[in-house]
Amino acid sequence: MKHITIILVFLFTSLSFGQLTKKSATLFFNNGDSLKCFARVSGANVRYAKTKKGKETKINYKELDHIEYLNKDDLTKVYFIKEKGKSKPPKLMQLVTNGAVQVYCVVSGSTNNPSFITYKRAKEKMSLKSYIIHYFIKRKGDKEVVRISRHFKNNMISFFNDCKELVSNIKDEKKGFHKKDIVNIVEFYNTECK
Repeated sequence: MKHITIILVFLFTSLSFGQLTKKSATLFFNNGDSLKCFARVSGANVRYAKTKKGKETKINYKELDHIEYLNKDDLTKVYFIKEKGKSKPPKLMQLVTNGAVQVYCVVSGSTNNPSFITYKRAKEKMSLKSYIIHYFIKRKGDKEVVRISRHFKNNMISFFNDCKELVSNIKDEKKGFHKKDIVNIVEFYNTECK
């Protein structure tokens, strides 16, 4: 039991480390202001400084609209969003697709470089099976996201019930959309089902 506890603590620390390292970021506040800085997420707080080793200022996530991280050529927008039906605090999620319906994700996995794992990087490395992408969707303006991995087909049919063509495509087991096509499903909805 002691070995399992040590392994779980190590795994949790490795997966969480990306949120503890200060990264070059732009904070977008609810009042419309923005700030280029170095930031890290620590629970419900964001700590930021003007320089990587500078003195940190702590703010609550509720003061922010979102954070943008520039990781090489990859601009990643992250939001604190609550999952529908959960009493837990909001999760830090990456925006994958924006439109009338939005796709968000949380990437987890093991890596030798425990830094912030972007959606784009995880998709490129999926063949290594070292990352797990958890998808969430919501309609623009909704405050909570719906996790789509559970009861995929029924959830998608219910969520997109205002688009008969898409529902028909989801129901078609052979030629239709499947769970792995969530980004394509939302893009189809955003372009074809207005």
